[in-house]
Amino acid sequence: MAKYQFGKRIFAQQLILMKAIVTGASKGLGRTITEFLLKEGYSVIACSRSVDYWESNYPNNKKLIPLVCDLLD
Repeated sequence: MAKYQFGKRIFAQQLILMKAIVTGASKGLGRTITEFLLKEGYSVIACSRSVDYWESNYPNNKKLIPLVCDLLD
């Protein structure tokens, strides 16, 4: 019984940790990383200068939060 509870505890910790923030998410490596994390089940905040790609290709994805921001400001 203790082993099952331990496994359940690890699963709960894993759910808590499956969150990510990706900058530069509209192009290149940032987009690839964001798409990979979404496929793996992560909740992702995708920061980029434009969110058009995310709004058109992932319109109702509850695990994706596209955020317009420019880190140079």
